[in-house]
Amino acid sequence: MISEAILTSLRDCLSPEKFTTSEFRDNKRIIVASDALYKTLDCLKNRCGFDMLVDVTAADYLHYPDAKDRFGVIYALLSTTSGRTGWNAKFTTCSAFILKATRTCVAS
Repeated sequence: MISEAILTSLRDCLSPEKFTTSEFRDNKRIIVASDALYKTLDCLKNRCGFDMLVDVTAADYLHYPDAKDRFGVIYALLSTTSGRTGWNAKFTTCSAFILKATRTCVAS
């Protein structure tokens, strides 16, 4: 289940059209446009307690069905005070809170 407190904080920080959410297995995700990335990270850190960037990686969506963007940057966050690695404190440290920032890139 997605934490309503985090969603409320994000709605207060960003306009609702700036982000979407999804879940797959134990991963909780917020998908934001690249122009909303800083505000999203700032909100998740200062209002939601995610104070550690665990990992940054990228994905190439070239062959993904229905992909809207070619590349995505993925940020995994952790709350060191509560041990939360997602929207729900029950997840283990192997789980990740995922923030995907997308931007279409065209090769020249």
